[in-house]
Amino acid sequence: ATLLANDVVRALGIVPVWGWPDAGAGAVELPEAVEEHLFTAVAIFGDGLARQLCGAGLPASLKTAKLVALPSVQDLQQRADARRSLWATLCRSGMLQMGSTQPGG
Repeated sequence: ATLLANDVVRALGIVPVWGWPDAGAGAVELPEAVEEHLFTAVAIFGDGLARQLCGAGLPASLKTAKLVALPSVQDLQQRADARRSLWATLCRSGMLQMGSTQPGG
């Protein structure tokens, strides 16, 4: 997962904010995080995480943020087609500009 995160950071050209579900007392729900920090895009890795965060169907947006469904981290580690899909989806979403390097491919 660390190599993937490094590849994403290099490709985006910025250091994104990373988050994960947490049921602890200090946890912030996704809608609150989006509103508080004015995120414009949220990448969600895997169907399981998408269901956990958004229920049955992933909406196209949440407040100010476009929600972008990506392959799971496990799929990215194991399957070349998932890695190709990751970069293609990041480009289509506008999070990654066309012509950027596709690391780790």
